[in-house]
Amino acid sequence: MQVSAEGQSNIIGTATVASTTMTAYDFTFTATAMTSGFGVTVASGAGLHVQSITIGCPTM
Repeated sequence: MQVSAEGQSNIIGTATVASTTMTAYDFTFTATAMTSGFGVTVASGAGLHVQSITIGCPTM
């Protein structure tokens, strides 16, 4: 899978999903003002189901 911000041109990270159970994948991204969207792309119709996306901010 590929995780992107602001469309397909800004790839945050990629991961090979081999697990058959629910598994968390962590990616780090520094957002700028006006970051408006995130997406997950699945290659080859692999049957990947995304249950949720969690976005967090570091403690300042």
